[in-house]
Amino acid sequence: MLALIIDPDAAMRTPVPPAEPPPAPPPAPPPPPVPVPTPEEPWHRAASAAVVGAGGLLPGMAVGVDVRVSIDPPSIPPIALRANLWREDEQRNGAQGARFRLLTGGLTTCPSVWRLELCGGVALGRLGAEGFGFDRSQQTAAFVAYLTVEPQLRVSLRAGLALTVSIGTWIPLVRPRFFFDQDGQAVEVYQPGPAAVVGHAGLTLRF
Repeated sequence: MLALIIDPDAAMRTPVPPAEPPPAPPPAPPPPPVPVPTPEEPWHRAASAAVVGAGGLLPGMAVGVDVRVSIDPPSIPPIALRANLWREDEQRNGAQGARFRLLTGGLTTCPSVWRLELCGGVALGRLGAEGFGFDRSQQTAAFVAYLTVEPQLRVSLRAGLALTVSIGTWIPLVRPRFFFDQDGQAVEVYQPGPAAVVGHAGLTLRF
C-alpha cells in the first residue's frame, strides 16, 4: 500500500532563489614592464694635422707642424696629445749669432660651445741652440714649458672630417737666456719673450 502526503500550503510558499555564485576573483595586475637599458654613448677618437705659425717662440716668425691624437669620452671634454716640430730659426748680431731648434709636446683639452672649441693645456719642450761666428763651436739646450690658450673654430666638411682654425697664446713658464763665450766673455744671444701668439690651420678626422 502506498501513501501520498500532500502539503496544502506548498503552492503558497515563495520559492527560495538559488544561491548566487561567488564573485569572480579580480584579474591579476599586468606584469611590470621590463626595463630597457639605455645604450651607452660610445667614445670617439680623432687625429689631426695642421700647419702652425708663431711669433715669440723663436727669434723670428716660427713655422712648424702640429700633430694630435685625441679621445672624446661621453661625459668630459675631449683630451688630446699633441706634438709640434718647429723649423730652425736663427738670431744674428753681425757675424755672430745662434741657430735655434724647438720641439714641443703637450696635453690639451677642448670643451666646445657650438662650433667654437675653447682649448687650453700645457706644452713642454726642448729649445736647442748652436752658436756661430764665435771663436769656438758651442751648443746648448734648455727645457721650456708653456701654458696654452687656443680658441679653435671647427667647420665640418663631410661626415667625420673637419677644418680647424685657431689663434691663441702660449705663455712661457720659464724663459731661458742663451749665452755663448767669446774671448772669455759671456755674450747673450737670445731670450724668449713673455708671451707668444700661435695660430694653426689643419684637418681633423673623427672616428
